[in-house]
Amino acid sequence: MGDSFEKLEQLLKDLGFSVHPKNIWVAAQKQIGDEKIDVHIAVDEILDLNSQNGFPVRHENAVLLTSKQLGFEIPALSLHGLLITKLISFRENDIIDVVSILMEKPDELDSQELFRKAVESKNQQSVQRRLNELREFFESGEIDAIWYIWLRRMLPIEIKATLLGKINKLLKPFTD
Repeated sequence: MGDSFEKLEQLLKDLGFSVHPKNIWVAAQKQIGDEKIDVHIAVDEILDLNSQNGFPVRHENAVLLTSKQLGFEIPALSLHGLLITKLISFRENDIIDVVSILMEKPDELDSQELFRKAVESKNQQSVQRRLNELREFFESGEIDAIWYIWLRRMLPIEIKATLLGKINKLLKPFTD
């Protein structure tokens, strides 16, 4: 795992975590009062254990976040890479994250770039299938139940219509 892992391990230990390296991720735990914090950080690939779909982190053109406090740069997934990882796992909390990304960053998501990254990471079929499922959630109204269960509020009708349009736009390169 190399120098990057050593810096990550030291950072987590400095923050009071016990660190346990795994094959493809780092697990860290910390107890604060009655709360247990459990963190999993991907090292080489983000892997959904249910579907076995993966997203190779090292091939992602990551965004480097600089922290003066930490003293080194931290690679983070691009918005398109993050969206793909959320789509391939697609649990309810991931669906909330996908919808939030679509709401917060609609102009930064490019359908061709998403398609390119999905193809490069061998997730084209999975991403297309999940975007179709997401569209069905919006068309059937199921998104209302998911959104309410997790956030205790409803999505306004006009926002749902805008998001459905964005989902259809993201799907276009997959169906052309």
